[in-house]
Amino acid sequence: MFKIKFSIVCMFTALIMAGCSDDTDEASDPENSCENSGLRIESIEIEENMATATATGGTPPYEYEWSDGTQGNVFIGWAGTYVLTVTDSKGCTASNEALLEGVYNFAGTWEMVVFQNDVPVGEYVEHYSTDCPDIVVNKTSMSGSYEFQLGEYEALFEYSITDSTINTNIEYNADCEIVSDLPDTETENTETGEGVVYFDGSDFVLNYFNGGEETVIILGQDRIKIADEEYQRL
Repeated sequence: MFKIKFSIVCMFTALIMAGCSDDTDEASDPENSCENSGLRIESIEIEENMATATATGGTPPYEYEWSDGTQGNVFIGWAGTYVLTVTDSKGCTASNEALLEGVYNFAGTWEMVVFQNDVPVGEYVEHYSTDCPDIVVNKTSMSGSYEFQLGEYEALFEYSITDSTINTNIEYNADCEIVSDLPDTETENTETGEGVVYFDGSDFVLNYFNGGEETVIILGQDRIKIADEEYQRL
């Protein structure tokens, strides 16, 4: 569950957006100014890894935007400090700053979508001969997934990574002339394991039970990067 601490910051703008009834400002129509609109963020309710915000006052409907770019009143976040800004139909705004601690938004299955140099999973990277740079000696690809359990200050995970190699079995002479081209052969090597993910105060870190650690780079609500591979939440 989120631990949340609020530092209430209310910001109002006297700018009248297109669609308002009159071209009035705070000085000429103080009762209808943003300062007197009563717009505020009533509450942010936390349940497991989801925050739901409710706004009141002002002139509905409301638009919600979190400081990471998330739109809407429902937010699934990572550990850190966020600002939620609510804008009503007149352009008035109100903001809350929230500190979320111990948040682990990894729960679920994440499937590899790209690997080395943004190559999509399912495609292969060709590797050429050092002596004959026009001859492909093999092709490699990757696939895999991580599955994270829900946790508050750390979460268990399992992973499976498969490396695929297609050997072209091309033989060539010193002049880079192909003398034999046998059928391709494919090999696969799958590594599986377990570990725990934790937050070290600045980064999310994967600690593997078989040894070693890797930093997780957060690319979005449902996209992460581990080493040179990117994963999408299913």
